[in-house]
Amino acid sequence: MIKHIEIKSYLYGDIKVSIKTDYDKKEVSLVRAKNIMNGIPSDWEKMEYVFIGRGVEYRNGWLNVLHGIEYAIKEAFDELEKYLKDIEKEKISNVEAILSEATLIVKNKGKKK
Repeated sequence: MIKHIEIKSYLYGDIKVSIKTDYDKKEVSLVRAKNIMNGIPSDWEKMEYVFIGRGVEYRNGWLNVLHGIEYAIKEAFDELEKYLKDIEKEKISNVEAILSEATLIVKNKGKKK
């Protein structure tokens, strides 16, 4: 299987969360843009959120960020699971096609000319 990695940003209100999905490793990671040139990131690094040093007036802001992260992770895992199911269906279809072809070959060998 070809290495298949996707980086996608999810919006939850005004919260933008970027997720890296590695379909081969079956993993998702929170990431952030790194080395931005002309508004386009050339690389990504793991994202570490630090929730310290804020008073009660920031509570709703923190909760919005956490809800945004929860939403993005759920969406990314749903997409990963769908992809894995599609790959499994494709494998089954390929096996069925091979078995069907093999059955035809065996049937045709048994026929007299």
